[in-house]
Amino acid sequence: MERGFHKNSYKVRSGFCHKVAEENMRKGSLAFTFLLVIGMVFPALTFPPPSVSGSPLYVGGAGPGNYTTIQSAVDAATPGDTVYVYGGTYSEHIEVHRTISLVGENEDTTIIDAYGTGTALSVTADLVNVTGFTITNSGSEMFDAAIFVNARNCRIENNNVWSNGAGIRLNFSVGNAIINNTVSNNVYHGIHLYHSNSNVVGNNTVSNNAFGIILMHSDGNRVVNNTVQNSEVGISLDDSGNNTIDGNRVLSSDIAGLVIVDEGRNRVVGNSLADNDLGIFLDVSDNNTLVNNIIFSNDGDGIYLMHSSDGNVILDNDISSNKGDGIHLNSSDNNTIKNNAITSNGGKGIRLESSYDNEISSNSLSGNEGDFYPILEQPWFWIAVVVMIVVVLLVALILIGRRRRMKEGEGESPKSG
Repeated sequence: MERGFHKNSYKVRSGFCHKVAEENMRKGSLAFTFLLVIGMVFPALTFPPPSVSGSPLYVGGAGPGNYTTIQSAVDAATPGDTVYVYGGTYSEHIEVHRTISLVGENEDTTIIDAYGTGTALSVTADLVNVTGFTITNSGSEMFDAAIFVNARNCRIENNNVWSNGAGIRLNFSVGNAIINNTVSNNVYHGIHLYHSNSNVVGNNTVSNNAFGIILMHSDGNRVVNNTVQNSEVGISLDDSGNNTIDGNRVLSSDIAGLVIVDEGRNRVVGNSLADNDLGIFLDVSDNNTLVNNIIFSNDGDGIYLMHSSDGNVILDNDISSNKGDGIHLNSSDNNTIKNNAITSNGGKGIRLESSYDNEISSNSLSGNEGDFYPILEQPWFWIAVVVMIVVVLLVALILIGRRRRMKEGEGESPKSG
């Protein structure tokens, strides 16, 4: 298991990380207060949305004076306006450089097609709202995204993002909400945060991307209630700390459902991970909290810690029916493993390899192949056993020698008379 996963670990680290240094190309915008209210868009109707803020500008449709391209309407808008886009296919690249709401009539029929090149929609102004679009056919490179955000306090909501080089990318962006989007069949990542802090990624359906949701050098984000499936890695945190991963369903990942590498202090709570290669994998990652997760029917270990992943808390998890070990620690010390239900796994319930000073208590282990008794796999235990055996042998030899001398002494004593 370990030997096979070293290759996968390298794949996680280098397969998509080596180009990231090239991304440091845009500056973050100035902070503003996040305050955006969007009117409801009725999908079956073609009249404009009611009660929008600012002056509405219309794209498509049959109204007199309506714009024919989204970019021309964006360029004509002033901060606070709403650009409302009627259903249709708009083959263009769009940059939203003003604080506006960009609203599609229906996310299934209002289509932005980037005709196979570049990024489809770039958001470079703060406090922008984008909702109600299908965005597709960007370029096929890693940096060719359906939606690219380099801004603060924007809201990307209720969009279909499919068949792009990349799905939704946040770059040096703070305080944004990426919610209720369907992100599928993109070449690289579904949702990617790079040097982006304090964002919310919630209630998205992310499927059939090479990597599902990725945080790189990004802190203090909340990834909540997403469904991520059919990826190489479902959710990945690379050099990212103080994030909350809560209530997600991660299914059918080829490498692992959740990966945390090179950073820690993340909280992983209430997630369900099934049918992945590994459930949760920590590599050089300290002081994370894994609580109340359900980890079952994965092809490898339920939870695997390696390479000095120290000081983590693994508490109150349900870990069952995995083909590997329930919990596997390799070269990882000072972790707490407590109150977990670990049942019916193909390997051991808990396995320690070269791992010391871990607190393991109050776990329920049953039905695992060779249920684990922690003391039996601690090197110090076997050293103590060897020392005890040596001591017993020495004592036995001493006693045997003493008895032999006593017999020899009796044989040499003078005869009477």
